[in-house]
Amino acid sequence: MIDRVGVVIPTEADDPAGDARRLESLGFGHAVLPHDSVTPILLALGATRRLRILPVAAGMTNRLGAMDDLPQASLERLAEPDANDRPLLVDPADVLSARASISRSLINRPRLTVGLTGPHASAVRELALDVLADCPAGPSTSLLYAEDLTVGQTFDLGEHQLTEDDIVSFAERFDPLDFHIDPHLATASPLGILCASGVHTQAVMQRLSARGLHRALAIVAGRGMLGMRLRRPVTPGLVLRGTTEITDVRPRANGRAIVTVRSTLHASGDLVLEQTGEIVVQQRRHLQVE
Repeated sequence: MIDRVGVVIPTEADDPAGDARRLESLGFGHAVLPHDSVTPILLALGATRRLRILPVAAGMTNRLGAMDDLPQASLERLAEPDANDRPLLVDPADVLSARASISRSLINRPRLTVGLTGPHASAVRELALDVLADCPAGPSTSLLYAEDLTVGQTFDLGEHQLTEDDIVSFAERFDPLDFHIDPHLATASPLGILCASGVHTQAVMQRLSARGLHRALAIVAGRGMLGMRLRRPVTPGLVLRGTTEITDVRPRANGRAIVTVRSTLHASGDLVLEQTGEIVVQQRRHLQVE
């Protein structure tokens, strides 16, 4: 759902590039910029790779399109706002209350723009992580404690897609092997194709787990990994869907239970990753020790 929602970057924003980058990293689909100058729009385009940029000023898209040195990929992300982009105004101090109106607005609209009527950064995060969470386990209700978890309980964590740019940029920083960073050199590797680092695949699992389950838990910390297997390469364009199953809940006298979970990623029905780990979750009550 979040990829159908955008946010207005206000003209008084000090860092439109940083704001646009934050919107993209949180998963929003577009940003609306009401600026009269081309500079903030160019900064937003340069700071992002997928985020659609919607300039409001009349003729702005044509002005940008006439620039000879603007890459075609950036031009393709520019669009004129239309009736769908009339902002739904939301009070940053009470973002959670906007959940129902956002859901109603998305029923008959291809996309929705949110205008925050005050300070931006923390409200944008809350909007992305608590209002527009892909998974119903998101913290729209009371937190789940250890007593609320049962063996066999399963959580659908939503999905995430990796592009070639995602794969290469991650690997250049954290796992710079040729078959992760260069499509041409990857053809000479045993796999014969560019694929994501295994650490990147695990990071996707963590992203989905955090957004789709952990934010709904009275979680204390992760405790450790018990095992992990990568079952197939993750190539550009694959849509990864995550699932977590509760396999054990062990209450303790200190009021912090050890919860064992088995988490998986699938793509087109094929198992991509499976891992088992332990997290520490608060109990509502301490165990009575005789």
